[in-house]
Amino acid sequence: IFSDVTLSLFSIVLLHPLVHNVILLGVTPSYRAYLVSVPRKIMAYYSPIHSMISAYLSMIYLSEEEIFIWKIGHLVIFVCSSILNVVSLFCLIKKTPSEMVMMRNYLLLMQVTVIVNGFYMDVLFEPVLLFPAIAGICTGLLCRPGIPLTPVIGGLMLTFIWFGLAIFMCCFYRHQTLMPDSAKLGK
Repeated sequence: IFSDVTLSLFSIVLLHPLVHNVILLGVTPSYRAYLVSVPRKIMAYYSPIHSMISAYLSMIYLSEEEIFIWKIGHLVIFVCSSILNVVSLFCLIKKTPSEMVMMRNYLLLMQVTVIVNGFYMDVLFEPVLLFPAIAGICTGLLCRPGIPLTPVIGGLMLTFIWFGLAIFMCCFYRHQTLMPDSAKLGK
């Protein structure tokens, strides 16, 4: 059961930038209205990624060809999330309603952390998991020159912590704006 949990968590980490952008673009009515006028071809990339990931996560040994397919999968995820990141940044900067101006800064911080996290995960780190064994290899740009794995994973953890802090700041700001002035935890 542990490998199933690890596989689920890896899928969440790998696809998090895509899901974050879809939620951001789908929840705000002004962004949704803008995106309805744009062709819906962005979403066409998702179905091949899911089938490719599910086909290769159950192997212990990966040949050079299979690692190449993983790298292509990371590239496809990076391209899709980059397109969605550009659309999200455009909507945050140009299409934000006037009543969301203060919240926009926190959402921009979250969006920047998603971009950094996605770039680090899909280009610099590029993990390839070897399931059902609890193991993996790193094939990204930071793993090629012989950099020890500890600082590479440390950088990945820093991007996760940075994103968690951005989420906390956004939620704390929302909390403080909803609290009445007379409340103990209010402004």
